[in-house]
Amino acid sequence: MDVTEIQLKKVDGCLMYADMPIKPYPGFFRYLPISDSGFNAIFNKTIYLSKELYADIQTTNPKPLSVAVLKHQIVHANNACLVKFLKYIASKRFRLIEEEEAFTAMFKHLKLNNEMFDLEKVAKNFSGIRYLWMTTYTDGLRIVTNFWEKA
Repeated sequence: MDVTEIQLKKVDGCLMYADMPIKPYPGFFRYLPISDSGFNAIFNKTIYLSKELYADIQTTNPKPLSVAVLKHQIVHANNACLVKFLKYIASKRFRLIEEEEAFTAMFKHLKLNNEMFDLEKVAKNFSGIRYLWMTTYTDGLRIVTNFWEKA
């Protein structure tokens, strides 16, 4: 999916992209073992962003990283359904395919705006609980570097 321009709107006080609600993630997210300042998620086609990103995407000139993260989450939200969620949990290969699509959308936006990204952090996350130990750190760094170069 290529989202060049993201058109956000407010509907009944809720920020929306197409038919997808966008909300700051609930306070209890910070107690999850996978949560940190870079944690964003989707659930049932609702996109949850950190409070900082949520505030930034509502400004007239959001940071390229905020828009890139939103694009990443939109890819996941477009692919969201129970069957895919279960496949995501059960299959490292499926997780990798889903993340390649999402990170490619994110990285394209960053590159268009001459921005860099911490690929080592992604590799660390790929090899940890957040991505259910999808790869080793070394393989994760090779994979995410490949995503970056292809974007």
